[in-house]
Amino acid sequence: MNRGDNRNFNRNSFNVARGNVIRTPHNRNWWHSHYNTTFVLFGGGYYYWWNNYWYPAYGYSPYYNTYLYSEPIYGYDNLAPGQVIENVQLALRDEGYYQGAIDGLIGPQTRAALGAYQQDHGLVITEAIDEPTLVTLGLA
Repeated sequence: MNRGDNRNFNRNSFNVARGNVIRTPHNRNWWHSHYNTTFVLFGGGYYYWWNNYWYPAYGYSPYYNTYLYSEPIYGYDNLAPGQVIENVQLALRDEGYYQGAIDGLIGPQTRAALGAYQQDHGLVITEAIDEPTLVTLGLA
């Protein structure tokens, strides 16, 4: 193939494209009338399931700031994170490790109960809700 025959292709295509440009200034009203788009954002916290771990929202609200950012909570049965924590608190209460409120939040009492339960059952003491703890509690 002889590329010398097509040496003006780029120059010609540029000139054609340049000739098609509309040089009319557009102010804000023109853009608004041609692209009138509204975005609605809603929600009350951000979490996602990935490999059964829930990563909590980073402390933007006191309500969602009950966990450390890097602390995963192992989930099961597609339950919401608060429901998983409540179920763990109920199971720990039934076994005599937890005496606090069943509130679905990981506080100092929940951490202490998790640590004591993990120690008594020969688990790695993480004071967090992980898969071995859920299996031993009979929840997963």
